[in-house]
Amino acid sequence: MLKKLRCFFFAAEYESFSKAGKALYISQSAVSQQVLSLEKALGTTLLNRTEKGVELTPAGEHLLKRCKPLLRELETALAEVSGSKPQSGFHLRVMYRGTAEDAVVVPLIAGLRQNAPGITVEIEKLSSTKNRMAALRNGSVDAVLGKRKARMIAGDLGFVPLCKTRLVAVVPPTNPLSNAERVTYDDLLDQPVIAMFKLDSHLAFREPSGDLRHQSLHDALTKDHRQPDLITYAQDTQSALTLAKAGAGITLIDSAWIADSTGVCILPFEEQDEDELGFFYCLSNENPALETLIKEAQAQFPELRYLGPDGRLS
Repeated sequence: MLKKLRCFFFAAEYESFSKAGKALYISQSAVSQQVLSLEKALGTTLLNRTEKGVELTPAGEHLLKRCKPLLRELETALAEVSGSKPQSGFHLRVMYRGTAEDAVVVPLIAGLRQNAPGITVEIEKLSSTKNRMAALRNGSVDAVLGKRKARMIAGDLGFVPLCKTRLVAVVPPTNPLSNAERVTYDDLLDQPVIAMFKLDSHLAFREPSGDLRHQSLHDALTKDHRQPDLITYAQDTQSALTLAKAGAGITLIDSAWIADSTGVCILPFEEQDEDELGFFYCLSNENPALETLIKEAQAQFPELRYLGPDGRLS
């Protein structure tokens, strides 16, 4: 019965017999047969078969809700009794912003695969912080990489810090400030600036829950009714970096988001407080694989190092 329940659980989670089979290292037909056997034993249909995959029936939703925590408890208990590392076949879904964070994510996932090879890891890149956090809260992913100070951490979320980041100035090499030791707010008043918000509307961020450090920049550039001679609006970090490389002006970007600093000068900006980059997770998430990820993260990042441009940790 346990094998039947696990096949049902994975098919429901992945909404697909084939994906469930890959996660369990068995064939698609084997998963389908186990689920069918379970349905016959219970006398009810648990999954509706469609062209796109499978969908839970009301009976299937009820069974999944009741059995999901029990299955995970059983897997954890078996691992504890045997003294083995969690290798349950559970899958872990991780989402992060993009290539610049590979320096953190890639070795972490590699270590996870080595120490818990039975856990299937699914990785997705999504630039929108708002959408990443929404995916975390609706259960689409187990962990999201993000910055602690970029948003208020609600009571339903946990956070595991991995490294430190800070806001830096990206300056074209032709700009006179490229030879400076650092860039200040006042320096920006005499320079063309590439901003990821609009100065004509307070905190008109592309995403309403934008980085609080950009709020400080907005306030500094608009105090005493002053502002730079030229403001170029960039929709996202990559666009701002591209414009800076083209010589359009100076932009401020978090050090963790700069995957390639070729063609620009990276300078410290004012006396910026450091932020922390780490994994957000829902405290209600009972996936044992999530606990394994947290332990691996704490083992690999016992001290918070600075994540600079080009993915350099120092």
